[in-house]
Amino acid sequence: MERADPKPALLLHSANDSASTLYVKTALESATDAAFTVDSRTPDQAANVDMSKFAFAILADPGPLPRSLEDNLEKFVQGGGSVMISLGRYATPGRNIPVAGFPVTQIHTITGDEPVQTVAQIDTSYPAFSLSSSRGSASWDSVQIFQYVKLQTPQESPDTRIAARLANGLPLFVDRKIGEGHVLVFASAFDNIANNLPLQPIWLPFLEQTTHEMGGVGSGRGAYRVGSFVELRSVRERNVPVEILGPDGKRMMTLSESSKATNYQFPSEGFFEIRRANGRQELAAVNADRRESDFTVVPAETVELWKNTGIASKTSGVTAAGSNTREVKSELWWWVLALLAMLAVAESVLGNRHLAGKETA
Repeated sequence: MERADPKPALLLHSANDSASTLYVKTALESATDAAFTVDSRTPDQAANVDMSKFAFAILADPGPLPRSLEDNLEKFVQGGGSVMISLGRYATPGRNIPVAGFPVTQIHTITGDEPVQTVAQIDTSYPAFSLSSSRGSASWDSVQIFQYVKLQTPQESPDTRIAARLANGLPLFVDRKIGEGHVLVFASAFDNIANNLPLQPIWLPFLEQTTHEMGGVGSGRGAYRVGSFVELRSVRERNVPVEILGPDGKRMMTLSESSKATNYQFPSEGFFEIRRANGRQELAAVNADRRESDFTVVPAETVELWKNTGIASKTSGVTAAGSNTREVKSELWWWVLALLAMLAVAESVLGNRHLAGKETA
């Protein structure tokens, strides 16, 4: 269970684009317990915005950005923040994508008899597409791309991951790690003109799961075992206190630990309240390992085996000891007989010598 007020998220859009704002904002705020509230602004309105108060930022085809805003976004990502950028008709060929760094080479629009592009390759291990993994890529089959941006992306590496491609093999969704944060680039717009994604059933789960990953929401498991660990903070939340209240309502960590510890080990059973640095409060249910609480009746045969444990070994030990004793006794009789035989021979020799001496005299 989690209890928290929605966190603010920044949505940047072009002054001439109201469609992207409508679809993104409606999707993020449509849930009964929405995790985020959307602060929608144009680039000029957000030129000097304080990025530290936002859980993440979405740049919905915003066009050119003021230099001060671009610097703020770069610092935000370097410090562990996440930014998602969609690209459409306001992208500028030949210029680098803000924060992400790689350039736009061309904006391509489907015309004439050219086939509409579809989403052909999806990395279902990537969090944004994990909801589709149980249903295969069929969830994306109905998505049609009418306009997309060709990106000059570097080769895939530990820092750059291409999570989705178009049917022509071009990247559609790229995740690039920069500093401690991530920049996600979607090579089409969210305006229902460049594609029909905002009207498809996959739109809501895709956007929800992507933003939850970006904002660090919903990562807690809720149920734990005694002795297991829970992560307390992300890189962005360094030196921000995290409180843990035990089943008795008392604090479980010192002030120093609450500011520096990256994880916590549950020492006992009960409900622990975790007050995270991002403002969310979670209730963790901690139980003993159920393998320690198996009340299945032990079969009678097993009980008998346990009762007789060691008896056979003792009997065999006694038997072995008895046989050893008999072997020792048998060996002693041989020595006694040999000694008697030697004494008899010695007596005979001495007796013969004595008789021989008398005869000579």
